[in-house]
Amino acid sequence: MGVYRRYQWNFRGVNFQYEITWPQDIVDVLKEERHDITKTSEYGWYVRNDPFQDVLIQFLDEIIDLGRKNLDLSRNKDLLHYLLSFVQHFRYYKDRGGEYPRYPSETVVDRGGDCEDSAILMAFIAIKLGYRCAFLGFRNEGFLGIGRWAHVDLGIAPSSDGEFDGSYWTGDDGTEYFYASCNGAHWKIGQFNGRFGDKARVYPV
Repeated sequence: MGVYRRYQWNFRGVNFQYEITWPQDIVDVLKEERHDITKTSEYGWYVRNDPFQDVLIQFLDEIIDLGRKNLDLSRNKDLLHYLLSFVQHFRYYKDRGGEYPRYPSETVVDRGGDCEDSAILMAFIAIKLGYRCAFLGFRNEGFLGIGRWAHVDLGIAPSSDGEFDGSYWTGDDGTEYFYASCNGAHWKIGQFNGRFGDKARVYPV
């Protein structure tokens, strides 16, 4: 007994597909884990405390092997963009009944979540590839001050000068975190359309 999942995504014109059946106990255990940490500044807890991070790393290694069979991913930057494209293909849907941040493996098994779920998963991936990253918290008022919304995405610090270009936000220590859209396909690191405004708080993971 398990949970069958098929993943499909596109990167550099190549269509990828991967199928897997996740053990049912992964789903059951994840539902019982704590999900009460809802501050953007503390989302790093989910990155560090995924109970199935070893299983997730093995899964990501298989996704990487699939990519390398079809493309040159010898540069860490290319591998990062490839895995970002994998995350970007997940569905976006809002939490019901209040905030419910997901663990990285939980987002993969669910094949989606809301903005912070994809950002948490991408943070896990970026850190495993040796990058520093930070959650970027955007907040704005609605039209004429009516309503309020918030958005969370990820910023990734380059591992060498000139590795990324485009939009970035600076942490308190001077680190530049380049914007990585974790929702919506085909966005590269550094590409930002400004729809969330240009002000974001930086929360290093």
